Amino acid sequence: MALIYQRAVSSDQILILGTNETATQPFNVSPVWLDLRIGMFLSVTSIADNDTPTGLAETITAAAVFDPRQWMWIGIKDSGSLLPGAPGTLQQFIGFSNAVDNLAGKGGASALSSSDLGIGTTNAYYWRPNNPFALNQSFVVEDQGSFRASGADGIQPHFFQATDLGNPAPSDYYCGMLGFRMLRPTPTSQVVTIQVPTTGAHSSDMFWTDAPTKTQLHTLLDPWPTTVQTIGPISLSFVPDSLFAFWPFTLSRLRISSWGILAAA
Repeated sequence: MALIYQRAVSSDQILILGTNETATQPFNVSPVWLDLRIGMFLSVTSIADNDTPTGLAETITAAAVFDPRQWMWIGIKDSGSLLPGAPGTLQQFIGFSNAVDNLAGKGGASALSSSDLGIGTTNAYYWRPNNPFALNQSFVVEDQGSFRASGADGIQPHFFQATDLGNPAPSDYYCGMLGFRMLRPTPTSQVVTIQVPTTGAHSSDMFWTDAPTKTQLHTLLDPWPTTVQTIGPISLSFVPDSLFAFWPFTLSRLRISSWGILAAA
């Protein structure tokens, strides 16, 4: 069951989702915008403890029929209760996911792997949600049950695991920031172009911090990073209106320290 965790060393109150729970937060923004930016400070912890980000490795073998509960979904969505990917439904999702619909029943898997800040597995600094059969799959656009677009290699998300002596995991890391930007040509268009920051050979992580705040989140959303991966333009049935998160794994839980949007234009 979801809970609010108060850290002992800071004023950070963290929403921790229970196993197979979702978080949906409708956002109040004018329907006429040209530039919408989404950001989230996120981390993971064990099932047994609210502040233990170790020992979380897990692999979920995909079912014969696509099951959205087996995949990570972190981004924006319609405000309905259905998970992304449900066929034939009036819903959408744009954001980070390791789902690949055409791998269902073909050996696809949803994995949380010990990782360096790329896609290597020799350093136990971070956790990397991934699909072992499609390692580049980390960002998707889904519209009414159909996968419309995917990101390419270079925007893999990571979650802090453990401090080592020196880089790339300093002792002041606690949570990381993921984000993306949506642009459209006119204020009411349903055609969007998405920009996802790429900060390394295989990384979309925008920032790491021990003391996340809403003010810091908005500061990092403007100005927008110049090194990005572009997805689209894509014509949507409608535009999502809610922040959304779902974590599929049973040995770990997703922690949300802060999330929000910035309508820059």
